[in-house]
Amino acid sequence: MEGIRHSRRETLEYMYNEYYPMVYKMVITNQGNKEDARDLFQEGMLVMIEKAQSPDFYLSSKMGTFLYSVCRRLWLNKINRQINRENLHAEVPDIEIELPRINNEHSEEEQLVTHLFRRLSESCREILRMRFFEKLKDKEIARQMSLSGADYVKTQRHRCMKQLKKIYHESTK
Repeated sequence: MEGIRHSRRETLEYMYNEYYPMVYKMVITNQGNKEDARDLFQEGMLVMIEKAQSPDFYLSSKMGTFLYSVCRRLWLNKINRQINRENLHAEVPDIEIELPRINNEHSEEEQLVTHLFRRLSESCREILRMRFFEKLKDKEIARQMSLSGADYVKTQRHRCMKQLKKIYHESTK
């Protein structure tokens, strides 16, 4: 901690060599890239240095555990900000969802579903389209969309359905 407190070069190099690989792996497996990992690690180190400067700071875990949890929290915050920014500011492009035609009585329902889908984010539209229209399993959706795994797809699908229900209720008021 003393080396971190005084930003000693050999301590910072040790921290980088010892802990950067685990931060890199976390970022890469969670939709980030090499630059994101480098920036995140530096930001995490700055938080650690800042905390170490505080006289009442006490490290109650291993240094690597603390640094990893700081970086993980920073990464999750970045992803959430990015998702919120995309949802708030993105113009949803016009798309045509191909629905099975049963008969003309359902054209109003088809129009409503198409309208609701247009208001979803692109990733939600893709996940729901693949799951319900193409009948793909979560694992296959994750593979095709280069997502981290079936559990992630399942979580996203539930969020998308919640978002779709909210849009539906807003549009039927």
